[in-house]
Parts: sequence; C-alpha cells; structure tokens
Amino acid sequence: MRGIIIGAAPGFDPELLKSHVRPEDYVICADGGYDYALRAGIVPNVFLGDMDSVHSQDISASRVIRLSPQKDDTDSYTAARVGLEAGCREFLLFAVTGGRLDHSLANLFLLDFLQAAGAWGRIVEPDIECELLRPFMTLWPRKGWFYSLIALSEEMVVSEKGCQYELDHATIRQNYQYGISNEFLDQEVALTLHSGKGLIILVKQSG
Repeated sequence: MRGIIIGAAPGFDPELLKSHVRPEDYVICADGGYDYALRAGIVPNVFLGDMDSVHSQDISASRVIRLSPQKDDTDSYTAARVGLEAGCREFLLFAVTGGRLDHSLANLFLLDFLQAAGAWGRIVEPDIECELLRPFMTLWPRKGWFYSLIALSEEMVVSEKGCQYELDHATIRQNYQYGISNEFLDQEVALTLHSGKGLIILVKQSG
C-alpha cells in the first residue's frame, strides 16, 4: 500500500495531487495539508494535527487524530508513523518543502527516517522532486530539468554516466557539495552510489 502525506507548506499547487494520487492510496493530511486535499477533491483516510494551520472547520476523514501543540514529533513525522503502522512501505510526500527552512530540512531527513523503517519516500513538489540515492539508479532525460546530488553522510562516493558532468568514483563531502546542477543529455543517466548516503534532487528550470 502506498502512503500519501500532504503537508502544509505554502504555495503548493493542489492540482499536482490530481495527477499523482490514486484511489487505492492511503492519504494522510498533516494539519493544513487538508486544505490542499479539499481543493483537489480528495477525502483523506487520516487527518492529524494540532489545528494550527488548517483553515477548514469541517474535517471529513475516516480517522481524525488531534495532536497537542506541545509534542516532540512534527506533524509530518507523525504522519509517517501513522502510515507505517497502516502498512505503507512506499510514500509520496507533497507540500513538505518551502516556507520555513527548519521544516523543509526536517522533511528532507524524513526520507532517511522512512528508509530506516524499511520504507521508501519521495518528495514531489511542482518544481522539485527528491529522494534518497539508491545503490543503482537510472534517470531518463527530462527537458527543462536538472539534478543535484547532495551528500548526507560525512562523505559519499558516486559515479555518474550519461550526463553533462560525469563522475567516476568521486567523493562528495558533506562540507563540500559540488554535485550541483548537473544536466541531462539525450540519453539515460546511470547513477551509482558506491558508499555513503545522499539525496538526489531534481529541479525544474525557471523561465
């Protein structure tokens, strides 16, 4: 079962939900994420939050979890735990970046939290997509997009073939992130993560 987590980051276009969310998905709205689901015509399986960002007064969901404002987990982390408990092992996360930098960074590390729990997550925003690097990955050319590799561990060793700037067993360090803004050519890109841990972030070019 695939879990859908909808956060409350500002500026999100709920139309994106219509092209990704399937009827069989397990949809969890984290507080103000419910407003985005409502605008996309989606009734969530779960609503959770401390009601500090949702505008809708009438919550329609199969399960409603009211959270205290004084808590350790963010709403997004709680949503991930609820999805894991429901049996989800694949997650798409929407409206979890942008706005506050601390929330955005925490949600990037939420991908690592999901992997440690035996699941996999991918952040999908209108102009950004992000997931953890796998040992072997293939990227197909995406016109108008570029991608970056970010080291999460102290250092990671990667190879990139079929892109504008190729690397062969190159070490990218946490304090020196030079794997930024690589470009697609008219062929598939082969990525290999030899050691360490990192993110791949796809970014849509502006203009």
